[in-house]
Amino acid sequence: MDGQEHRAARGAVLGAFTLRRANALRPRIQEIVDGAIDDLLAAGGPADLVTSPALPVPSLLLCEQLGVPYVDHAFFQENSAKLFDRDAPPEETATTYERLFRYFDELVTAKEAAPGDDLLGRQITESRAAGTYDHAYLVGLAFLLLAAGHESTANMISIGVLPLPEHPELMTAETPTAVEELRLRVRAAPVPVCTGCTAFPSAGKHHNAPTTSKEEGTMKIIADTGKCVGAGQCVLTEPALFDQSEDDGTVIVLNETPEGELVDKAREAVNVCPSQALSLQE
Repeated sequence: MDGQEHRAARGAVLGAFTLRRANALRPRIQEIVDGAIDDLLAAGGPADLVTSPALPVPSLLLCEQLGVPYVDHAFFQENSAKLFDRDAPPEETATTYERLFRYFDELVTAKEAAPGDDLLGRQITESRAAGTYDHAYLVGLAFLLLAAGHESTANMISIGVLPLPEHPELMTAETPTAVEELRLRVRAAPVPVCTGCTAFPSAGKHHNAPTTSKEEGTMKIIADTGKCVGAGQCVLTEPALFDQSEDDGTVIVLNETPEGELVDKAREAVNVCPSQALSLQE
């Protein structure tokens, strides 16, 4: 999926993954995380942070987003974990793939009869209204969201724990910046992140420490919304400079000509943008 086809598919679902939407889901996310931690503690040591909470948390969150019935959560979690088990025999992985694909086919069929207020239900309603509904396309999109949203999040949760033994102060830091500190340390790690058979260079390759700004008023923020993937990293970096569209999650520049301390924040936002949709004109 490339070019216009990819942009259309991305635009169709970005609204469900904006920072604003994530904040609205925060209470439910907290419940899921707390439950995974409780299960980890109840199991006793030694702990496997991949088994819990790294794998269950994104799996259950995807269940919420896609509208997977509660009675199917155990099936969804079990097979999602099997699908991304790199030690599993190829035949078992193929069987799991087919099992999940059949499940999504049945789930989409059920939602066609009664679309709900979830990602798949909204896709059915909106595409029917536009006369573009395609059952097979939506089944494939659901599977794509599973692959894209499951392993990447699970990896980040697991890898995010690695810096803690070297930086024990972060274990007890009760500040809003503790998670952000971990994210920055992991992002800057000089090792590739491997997903399946494809290696991606770490985002730290593009990260540079903020530099001293030039003369105030000489900088302009340029945003290429065609490249934007709606990750919201710029909003997290500086909400005074950036926001996200409620329709598709693409970046909105609130202040194109930052001054003072905001200049360094603009530079940092450019550095952390995963799709390189932001640039600076000086």
